[in-house]
Amino acid sequence: NPSDLNRGSVYLSLTIWPLAYFLYRRKLYLLSLFSIFTITAIVLQLESLTASLALIAALLTFAGCFVLKEKAMKIITLLMIAGVVATPILAINMNPVELATGQLKNTEGSIKHRLFIWDFAADKALEKPLLGWGFDSARHIPVTENDMPPDCWGDSASTDIGCHWRKKNTPIPHPLPLHPHNGTLQIWLELGLVGVAFYIIIIGYAGFRIASANIEPLNKYAFFAIFVQ
Repeated sequence: NPSDLNRGSVYLSLTIWPLAYFLYRRKLYLLSLFSIFTITAIVLQLESLTASLALIAALLTFAGCFVLKEKAMKIITLLMIAGVVATPILAINMNPVELATGQLKNTEGSIKHRLFIWDFAADKALEKPLLGWGFDSARHIPVTENDMPPDCWGDSASTDIGCHWRKKNTPIPHPLPLHPHNGTLQIWLELGLVGVAFYIIIIGYAGFRIASANIEPLNKYAFFAIFVQ
């Protein structure tokens, strides 16, 4: 099963920076570049879309830092904070049924079911916006028929729109069988605005702290790329 390699692809994508920097420090410049291209090519060929997108984002971040230096780090940090605020807004305003049966109809993997996960998590986050549902509560949030699209309820649930996942030992599909598959949405859901405020503070402090660090530029850029990844 190719999905069995998903976790490995995440770990592999994270090794790109320490390995490339290790080779660079030993003046093995061509080998350092070769390691970046090789690991990137391998990760892109594996099934994990999350690992691929995260690695692409990190590589673009490194390139941006190389060109704009500290200015890029500060801009990206602010964009990350804006993303934290925008994530539940985007999730709650999308239509998972339309997307799953339209633009993403022929998409393989779990992306279609994740549309329902994100939509459900955003809806539930708004029910308790201040403090959230509580730490580690995502897998225990109750679901009713009203929480599911009509074709996603009961034994006849459609597999075409990502309704085939079921919570363990229950006969009905569940839009959140384990966790939101999105760290930001999980914080909104479980910890509410209070948790999000702390999350934003951590992102802002870490991003600007790295940007102002008095260390070798390439080391700083790689460290910031890992931070984004």
